[in-house]
Amino acid sequence: MKTSPQSPDGGWGWVVVFSSLMCNILVDGIGLAYGVLLPKFADYFRASKSKVSLVGSVMIGTYMCTGPFASGLVNKFGCRMVSITGSLIAAVGVIIGSFSPNLDILIVTYGVIGGLGFGMMYLPSIVSVGLYFDKKRPIATGIAVCGSGIGTFIFSPFLEFLSEIYDWRNVLIIMAGIILNGVVCGMLIRPLQLTQKEVECSSEHIYDEVVEVIEDNERVTLGEESLPFLQVAQHQSKKEQKTPKNGRLTRSLDDMTQYDNNTIIAGDKTDEGSVTYNKTFRSLPNIMHSNRSILSTLLQQKTCSSKCYFLTSCITEVFTEVFDFSLLSNASFVLICLGNIFGAAAYYIPFMYLVDRALLLGIPSTEAAILLSVIGVMNIIGRILSGVLANMKKVNALVLNNIALFIAAVALFLQPLCTKYSLLVVFGVVFGLCVATYVSLAPIILCDLLGVERLANSFGLLGVARGIASVIGPLLAGMILQATGNYDASFYLGGGMFLMASILHFMIMLPCTKRLTDLHAKRETSST
Repeated sequence: MKTSPQSPDGGWGWVVVFSSLMCNILVDGIGLAYGVLLPKFADYFRASKSKVSLVGSVMIGTYMCTGPFASGLVNKFGCRMVSITGSLIAAVGVIIGSFSPNLDILIVTYGVIGGLGFGMMYLPSIVSVGLYFDKKRPIATGIAVCGSGIGTFIFSPFLEFLSEIYDWRNVLIIMAGIILNGVVCGMLIRPLQLTQKEVECSSEHIYDEVVEVIEDNERVTLGEESLPFLQVAQHQSKKEQKTPKNGRLTRSLDDMTQYDNNTIIAGDKTDEGSVTYNKTFRSLPNIMHSNRSILSTLLQQKTCSSKCYFLTSCITEVFTEVFDFSLLSNASFVLICLGNIFGAAAYYIPFMYLVDRALLLGIPSTEAAILLSVIGVMNIIGRILSGVLANMKKVNALVLNNIALFIAAVALFLQPLCTKYSLLVVFGVVFGLCVATYVSLAPIILCDLLGVERLANSFGLLGVARGIASVIGPLLAGMILQATGNYDASFYLGGGMFLMASILHFMIMLPCTKRLTDLHAKRETSST
């Protein structure tokens, strides 16, 4: 027997979906609309646009790389607390950034601190939706992630409107106030009640895992005093509790996990949905992983030194579980990573520089900002269409992704020819559809190639690769702009990167790559 959140598939869950939608609007809307602010910062600080682009790209890169760190915090403190804290951190970073005397301080405050807060807002919002829904999870998650396109659509013209009235410092203060709405959204993530649920597994295997954890943490005492986060619904008698001897666990797992009452009421630190606690968000469906997070909490010692050791072991465990570097020996995954490095580097170039290029062509600032809104709207439509197409039996998600990458490359190669506003709008439509397909199909491709059990690990590594690339791409494009004096070569660079990403993804379909992947899978099976 084990405890797991009972997904209501409705009710308050739709409020959580609304909360997640709003968090996505705030995070991606402000992050992807940075191109509107780029010319303002460049004029004020009299700096190169390549360096100014670092402010926005560092924010996006930090936000993407924060995923594994945020997942560890969710395991420890729950979705509500992490989401609220992330909103506060992001708001503080943006407010401090409004007082920046130079661009370097702005990169640290707006970019690093703001990006860290956004990363802590984003992950809990998505996880909480998955916890509240089971059968309706696809549609609920789909509604939530649409916030990315909606946010881009809203914030691009809105930031331009604010920039015409206020200077950039006051605009950042207003943005910080808007970000604080994420605190309210985080508060809407109501804790779920935990109920016991039968799971078919080997309790002896779990027993061995518990013994190993205890040995690593020396001696522990398992009693009600060791349960700081769980309140037993019905008090157990002392006769039913057995004390470990010589630091070893001598009672059965059932004595530890089963109670007379079938309901356990959990506090905020666990009931809001630990990623490792809920089997839905674990890479491995085995019950030992679902229990590891809560068992580690139960086995804390009271001394200061042992608590420090426990914290270190928790961090190490999260790191090793999320970053499974054995995946780098898988040929298909290596090609996916390399392809996503090129793809993510090119992805943010139009978001950073399209508005400024339109301004250089003599297009009014208000109309230039709407170009990002066009990409945002098509991003929403593209995510829906790609999901529908990928769900068809005869459609291969990898092939669909590769075609989208290739079309995006062609669009960026042709972008310098778009000298009229109508042509720039057409570019925004095509680019928005293609990049939406590229982003939304990544988890499906990973599941198809590596299996569901490796999704969390592979997506964690992929997120870090994308985060680093998102900083490098706009920086290189800005340096090329500075060297050439126009954006043509910068967009050619983006097209070349998308083309390289398409080629690397097409290489996954080669027979030799499939043989190497199959050989790697057989070795893993034999080793286990």
